[in-house]
Amino acid sequence: MGEEETRDQILKVPLVRARPARNQTDNWRASATRNLNHQAQADTRNEGKKNTTWAPRKPFQSEHSTARSQSHSRRPENFEAKSRNHRSQGPYKEQFNFTLKRLTKAESYEVVKILAEKKDQFSKFVKGDLTLQEFQLLIGVLVKVCESNFDKHKVMLINQACHPDFMNTFPTMLMSASTKEKETFIQMANDVVNFFSTLIMMLPITAASLKPAMLCCHSMIVQINQEKPDTVSTELLQQYETVSRDVAALQMQTGSVKPSWFSRRKEQVEKMKFEQPPNDFREISIYPTFEDVVCVKPPFLRPNIINGPYFDVEHYLDTQFRLLREDFVRPLRQGVQDILHGTDSRKKESLSVRIYSRVKFLSYVRETDGPRVLNEGTLLNFDTSNSNRYKNTNWESSKKFMHGALLCFTKNSFETLLFATVSSRDLKYLKNRQILVKFQEKPKEDILDPKAWYTMIESEVFFEPYYQVLGALKCMYDYNFPFAKYIVDVQKEDHPPSYLLTSHNRLLEAQVQEDRGVRFSIQGPQGNYSLLVLDESTWPTARQLGLDNSQYQALKAALTKELAVIQGPPGTGKTFMALKIAEILIRNKEAMCRNTPILVVCLTNHALDQFLVGMLPFTDDLVRIGGQSKREELDNFNMKKLRFARSRNFFQLQDSLAALFNDLKKIENSMLCLDAAVFGKTGVCIPISGNVIPEILDSEIVMLIDLDAAASVINEKLLFISFDQIVACIKEWKNDTCKGIDEGENMSLEEKSYLKQQVLGDSSYYLNEVDVLRASLLNVDNTRVSQQKGELLLEMWEQDKLSDFVSALELYLHILYKMLADFGETRTFLLCSIMEKQQTAEELKNMECVNALRSKEVIGMTTNGAARLHTLLNALGCDIVIVEEAAEVMESHIIASVSKKCKHLILIGDHKQLRPKISEYELGKFYNFDISLFERMVINREGCITLQVQHRMAPEMAKLIVPTIYKTLENHESVLNRPNLKSLTQRLSFVSHTEPEDQDKENSSRTNPFEAKYLIALCQHLLMQGYKADQITLLTTYKGQMFLLKSMIRQNPGNEGLRSVRVVVVDDFQGEESDIILLSLVRSNPEGRIGFLAIENRVCVALSRAKQGFVMIGDMDQLSANNSIWRAVRQTIEEQNGLYSALPLRCEVHPSYKFQVAKAEDFQKLAPHGGCNQICGEQLNCGHTCKSVCHLLQISHDSIKCYEPCERLCDRGLHKCSLKCYVKRCGSNCMIRVTKKLPCGHEATMRCSQNEQTFYCTELVTKKFENCQHQAEVACSCKVCPKPCEFQVPCGHSCVRNCHTDSDPDHLEYKCSKLCSNTNKGCRMDHSCQKKCFEECDVCKIKVKSKRSCGHTYELECHIDPETEVCIKKCLKELDCGHKCRRKCNDSCTPCIEPVDKEIECGHTAKVACGISAARSDCTQQCEKLLPCGHKCKAKCADECTVNCREVVEMSVGKCGHEIKRFCFEKTQGTIVDMMRCTVKCGKTLICGHECGGSCKGCHQGRFHEPCKKPCKRELVCGHRCSSNCGAPCITCNGSSTEACEHKKFDLKCATKRVMCLKNSTFKCDHMKKDAVCGKFLDHTQLCEERCSKTLPCNHQCAGFCGAPCPGLCWQCDRDELRDAFELNVPVPKDPRFILLPDCHHTVEATSLLSWFKLQSTKVELKVCPRCRVPISARLQNFKKFIWEAYEDFDKIKDKIKPNNKQFASVLWSSINSMLVECKKADIAALTNYLIFLKKRFDSEINREPQTGAKKSKGGKGKAVRGPSFQFLSELPTLEKKLSFTKALLTIVTACDKGIVMTLQHEVEFFAERLQTCGTMWMQQCADFENLLMKLSSSLLPLKVHEEELKSLLKARWCKCLECGKLQFSSGVNYDLCPSCTKPMIKDNLRFKEHDPVKQYNKKGQLIVKVEATN
Repeated sequence: MGEEETRDQILKVPLVRARPARNQTDNWRASATRNLNHQAQADTRNEGKKNTTWAPRKPFQSEHSTARSQSHSRRPENFEAKSRNHRSQGPYKEQFNFTLKRLTKAESYEVVKILAEKKDQFSKFVKGDLTLQEFQLLIGVLVKVCESNFDKHKVMLINQACHPDFMNTFPTMLMSASTKEKETFIQMANDVVNFFSTLIMMLPITAASLKPAMLCCHSMIVQINQEKPDTVSTELLQQYETVSRDVAALQMQTGSVKPSWFSRRKEQVEKMKFEQPPNDFREISIYPTFEDVVCVKPPFLRPNIINGPYFDVEHYLDTQFRLLREDFVRPLRQGVQDILHGTDSRKKESLSVRIYSRVKFLSYVRETDGPRVLNEGTLLNFDTSNSNRYKNTNWESSKKFMHGALLCFTKNSFETLLFATVSSRDLKYLKNRQILVKFQEKPKEDILDPKAWYTMIESEVFFEPYYQVLGALKCMYDYNFPFAKYIVDVQKEDHPPSYLLTSHNRLLEAQVQEDRGVRFSIQGPQGNYSLLVLDESTWPTARQLGLDNSQYQALKAALTKELAVIQGPPGTGKTFMALKIAEILIRNKEAMCRNTPILVVCLTNHALDQFLVGMLPFTDDLVRIGGQSKREELDNFNMKKLRFARSRNFFQLQDSLAALFNDLKKIENSMLCLDAAVFGKTGVCIPISGNVIPEILDSEIVMLIDLDAAASVINEKLLFISFDQIVACIKEWKNDTCKGIDEGENMSLEEKSYLKQQVLGDSSYYLNEVDVLRASLLNVDNTRVSQQKGELLLEMWEQDKLSDFVSALELYLHILYKMLADFGETRTFLLCSIMEKQQTAEELKNMECVNALRSKEVIGMTTNGAARLHTLLNALGCDIVIVEEAAEVMESHIIASVSKKCKHLILIGDHKQLRPKISEYELGKFYNFDISLFERMVINREGCITLQVQHRMAPEMAKLIVPTIYKTLENHESVLNRPNLKSLTQRLSFVSHTEPEDQDKENSSRTNPFEAKYLIALCQHLLMQGYKADQITLLTTYKGQMFLLKSMIRQNPGNEGLRSVRVVVVDDFQGEESDIILLSLVRSNPEGRIGFLAIENRVCVALSRAKQGFVMIGDMDQLSANNSIWRAVRQTIEEQNGLYSALPLRCEVHPSYKFQVAKAEDFQKLAPHGGCNQICGEQLNCGHTCKSVCHLLQISHDSIKCYEPCERLCDRGLHKCSLKCYVKRCGSNCMIRVTKKLPCGHEATMRCSQNEQTFYCTELVTKKFENCQHQAEVACSCKVCPKPCEFQVPCGHSCVRNCHTDSDPDHLEYKCSKLCSNTNKGCRMDHSCQKKCFEECDVCKIKVKSKRSCGHTYELECHIDPETEVCIKKCLKELDCGHKCRRKCNDSCTPCIEPVDKEIECGHTAKVACGISAARSDCTQQCEKLLPCGHKCKAKCADECTVNCREVVEMSVGKCGHEIKRFCFEKTQGTIVDMMRCTVKCGKTLICGHECGGSCKGCHQGRFHEPCKKPCKRELVCGHRCSSNCGAPCITCNGSSTEACEHKKFDLKCATKRVMCLKNSTFKCDHMKKDAVCGKFLDHTQLCEERCSKTLPCNHQCAGFCGAPCPGLCWQCDRDELRDAFELNVPVPKDPRFILLPDCHHTVEATSLLSWFKLQSTKVELKVCPRCRVPISARLQNFKKFIWEAYEDFDKIKDKIKPNNKQFASVLWSSINSMLVECKKADIAALTNYLIFLKKRFDSEINREPQTGAKKSKGGKGKAVRGPSFQFLSELPTLEKKLSFTKALLTIVTACDKGIVMTLQHEVEFFAERLQTCGTMWMQQCADFENLLMKLSSSLLPLKVHEEELKSLLKARWCKCLECGKLQFSSGVNYDLCPSCTKPMIKDNLRFKEHDPVKQYNKKGQLIVKVEATN
């Protein structure tokens, strides 16, 4: 497109974002600014130049208009004066302004000199904000710089001026200058074009990159010329046109116009479509690995193929698996990269991950409610610092920690990773900065370690569906993949479901044969119709079934095609058709002989609920799987309500889980105690059984402690007690003992004082000991004791040599630290066991319900649930699967939902609405990952049926999507007569505005507060019209706007109806509808970006939800300027006159009153109650008129309250009512007070409405009461005596009531409420009863200290006798032996258990209880006896002497002669044990030449060596070096192939087969008449052999061939150089021909090269230059046949290396059967077992189960066979080698006597065992087997094998026999013979002079002479 056309296109862009201008100048100014903005952005996108993007500067604003919402104009009138207030006025700027003014009058050389000296200030000034005057000065100075001759400084200054911030101001400044004086504008325009001209001349590349700014300036000049023709001269306009043309030419010349980045990226991805994967996708971990998140190497990905088939099922599964996995891994990888590179992801606009530091795991939590588990998982704290970071977080609406979100944990900078998902989002945890997580795989470390701090990364991706679907894809293979012919092979031919072709019920067989198919019964509006499904002639018409034509065709397709695809545009009844199809299939279950339920799969829980509720009218035999249902109708159909029998295994699992949880709780309690003892050091551990740890606490103090009450149990041998509890126990002992002394009766005061002093002294000593112990523990460093020192201290302690207290403390902490580590391992093991058993229990539970589910008619679940229960679905084997809204479901999700037994798949959806949601935009843009299976089937297959009649939208709304999105869509008659809308004048309205959007920082989304307020006000207005809340939906395109709307509604408490209105985003509203839709489009920004609104699918959903009314609000100018769809929408709306800047409304009460609302506040001003702002004026029932503002609610005025004064009189007709009119009780409730005469004669003041007959008279009178005869002064109306009762009740208290002679005068029912005066029952201390007098006294429960006869004091209830209680305190008695009793008081004191040293009969001394005699079993010393072997006994003295001496001795092994260490008693054992213990390095030289790195035992004493692990580096057939280990087979090379022809170089891997070039060969001459094909095998004899007729520069004739490239060397002139082109020691021909090799540029004589190629033809290798060994490509014309033959031989070898031949497997299978018969006859058990093992393996692979839908063998009989797997076929070369060795061994063994074989039975068994256990057979393994065979053959038969034959294996290579042409694996020596024709295969006697690496040749083969530099 030329520049003139470009400018015309720019100026034709419609005016956008411009408010109504005050004059014409403002109008074109705003228009030009916006047009230039769009054009600059378009140019920038085309060029891909991010750094030079032109965009207009932010609009200048005055002091009083700082927000865009306050001023819509692009620039205020006082622009030049007030714009400076928004810029920083630094000192440098004022000074530089003065400098610029001075420079405008200076010479050019002075300008350059001064600016060069102030280059820093100049650069800063250019990058800053400039006023118009500053810009004018600067551009004038720059023109002077351009005129200067100082090129060096001149270029530097111009380069600085080319900063994008400065260049972007040019168009704006030109626009601003056009409003000033004409001379000023002309001068500036000339300066700008002169500056551009200089820039083009001096810096062309920079000028090309600044094309957008220059083009905008040109467009601005053109538009100014159109508006003001007298302003711009013709010469100036021509100058700008010249600059624009020059820039465009520069851009083409410098290569700035390149293919867009998108196109290049798309092309690059397309090339990956058929690349071979680097590994099997089933070996890839579902969880991200270290390499996934840390390494920056891009993963291997192939695009989803949307046009055409896949290679096979493996290709399809691999592509889907890798794309799906990358979709959730990439956000995590980006977040980790941000951390590693120091970027904080929280500051980014688009948050893909969130980072939390110092995260700590707290405990494992399991909350239950009876048998139901509420919450379960590992509890962690994600904010241990308790900062205010999450103080204001609204957890209810926040997207943080959504259920199922993926969390990554690391504690060592991502060296190791842990992954978990959020299992519970309970607010009670979130408010405390805690969450529950669930580990899908058991952690390999102790996550609950209190010292472990983790960094946590939260990914917003919902991980659960990814995990389930990826797991399901891993379980799929070609034999269990459903509908492969349609999904993978994209077969276009449709087939009916298999259940329609054959009868599975014998009872129906005759009927089926007679009817030629299955007969269905379909219900229509007028009755049932019977039809043959596959016979169209028997079908009723569409009208009979109550369907339109498109629905009729869709029903036919759904019932007759095994893969049915039905497209339903909005409102056409997709759900209706799905329910109709499901109803027919359910009612005809018996006809189909179906015994499995129908599976219904939906993407969301809402869609699933809606579908299942629609099925309830025709079936209630359904089950909904999943607990997220919100419909009450489905509560009784949930799977949780399904009852089925549980197995015993399930209950056993539950019991074991409960036991594990109990063990885990005990472990955690023990670890808390150990942690307090080791790290906190707040207490001490006490051993209670055995010598577990040193006793660091004084035993006397331990005796004082009540361990049962005060200590915590760690294990059965250890207790923990805190220091505070120890101190409390000592103080309690002191107090109790002193009190007991004081209460002693037989002691004098002196004795008591003496004993108390002793007790006080002892307690002080004990407390001091505790303080010393606490201080000593704090001074001991836990890390000071190493493992070696700890073992030494432990050994000293066991030998009673540990006397140092500090060492005892170190040993004490060392043992506890080890115990804590052991507990940590045990806890980790328990957690892993719990996870495994929970998973097992869940799987067992699902599998046990299969039988119960199989009896149901319908099963419904979401795609996530289907993937999670993939195993259950396979077991269930549903024949029919219906997927609703299939176009919105990922392809992999549908595949995971369908089992291999599925016979009928129905996909219903619309690919023009929402596509599947993916996390990574790039995967959809470049890899087609957002294309659903539904859309792919529509693209590739022709059987898609589209519904054509819509039943939802009024015709006005339907025009929005027809024909913009859908070509045709008919309106049903039911939508033609929709009722008119109240208050709205149009069904379709669009309110356009320019209010800016905001970005929601919390959710990385967009909001628009203006639109939110407007729609809420409009919604309130519509509710006031009488619409119900469920008739209106607030729809928005962004989640941030949805949250903003909900927040604003919550803040509006006055309107309850508004809170019931549904607020939802477009993505969650597909498939739903509403009477009135209020749509917020949100986007409005200076950049013109519309984001998701440019996607057709989302626009389609947003525009097609309304039934009766549709109001949209947004920036229509911005939308239509950036997108063709919105331009068409705008045109449709304008045709209906529905585009407004203010929405027109009318009053339903006063129809003539119409008004417009431009903002939310206008609703309250113009229609506060929904009508208008006029007074209602309607007459009320009371006769008054309604004074309220016009209203729509309560329009009948029945419930309107009249606030006029009431005009009615009271019932007595005396007083006028003082209440408001709406009060109805005014007549009978007159409130005016009057004086009335009472019946008693007194007068009283009361309300007019009160009755004087019942009025209570308060006049005091003296009365005498008849019943009691008391006289008192009381009120006139009083009838009760006020005198107090003086009766005394039986308890002795007086009655507290007043005189009551008329009520219970005898006090028979009276209850005395005074305090009881008795003592408590059983009280020994006269405690008073605290109950009321009438209540029964209780036993005395006041606790008092009571002393027992033993002297101990207890605090017991007063009524308890202390002697009846068992005393559990320490005994205080002194025994006869003098020791204090260490037992409890209630136990017997004898015998004494105080440990003392006693001598034992063996002579040793041991600590034994004082009252027990010492026995030998108490001795802990080492035994001193000598064993028969002479060594000292290692057992303890108390144990029996060891029989097997374990003294370590050295001895030599008989087989290998090495010295090994072994126990003494093992001398008598055989040599087999010795051989298996020899760890001496083998050290032998392997056949590969490397030294064996294995050990003597690993190499079986040199008989069978371990595989060599050194790099192989052998030369492969392709010429590359092998990259695997030496001991492994040389794998197929993945290096780049050197294959090329004269047209191109083939971009292939070595493992890929050859690609033939079909272009015509470039080899042409006058002697050949036909054109040869480049890839055809042409012999050199078929080409022209004439000498080249060309003449060289030396005037000699060329010595090359006719048609071939001429060698650069002349035979006459360069004979010395051409001597090297001949074979050595061969006479030179008279007239030689030379050939120039195209790759290395060497020149070789033709005859010698032909001999070289023929010699090389015997070796399968690359054809190389005979001088430098560089591979020769097929660009060599004359000998191309040899090159192509070599490539063909490579392909044959690839097939041999990686065989895929089922026939080969069958041959091996037959060989195994024959050898097995021979083995059984020879009775060789070892070989027989090995062959039986192989036979079972071959049987299982060759005779595999048939694939679903596989064809039977010929004749229709027999079982369909799938054949062996690819993995098995890849192992066939190894199995072939093993069988050859087996055959050799069998031949040797069967050829000799059985008795001789028995003598070497062990060697035969070893040989067979190694055959079965060794892996791949290659090199050294083959050599070791050959060695074993040689030894066996020399022992059994007189056979000899030469070592040379064995060693020749190292030199072996692929060779080709020249006689028979067969490929063989030859040893590589000259005398090797071909096994087929017995001719020698290799004759390697051809020699050339080697290439001198110093010499270099050009493309013509001429020597490049290097000239050395001279001084």
